[in-house]
Amino acid sequence: MLLTRCNGRVEITIGNILYRGFLRHRQGIIGEGYIHFEGGQSVVCRLVLEELSRLCGRDIRTHPLFSNTEGFWPYGDVNKQLDCIEEIIEISSLYNILTKEELQRLNKYNENR
Repeated sequence: MLLTRCNGRVEITIGNILYRGFLRHRQGIIGEGYIHFEGGQSVVCRLVLEELSRLCGRDIRTHPLFSNTEGFWPYGDVNKQLDCIEEIIEISSLYNILTKEELQRLNKYNENR
């Protein structure tokens, strides 16, 4: 999974497929909004949320930033959601790079912090 964001646009790549969207702000509520994906909003949202869940090892929709069961992108602070996604992607890429022993040492170090 890869995330790119620039000037209110968001691009998320899952496998070899690129999904484009743009940030929308919820009318009348400061700081809240959602990502509107081009082409099949509910399908793209479901795919992105499922991939994030796979990377996290749990249903991302139980996370306070992403709590939503309607199949659309959850309303909330989109910038915080995108920061969280970047963090998830960064951590999941470490799992692919580090050996099992290195990952165990890193996890043990983080537990003791």
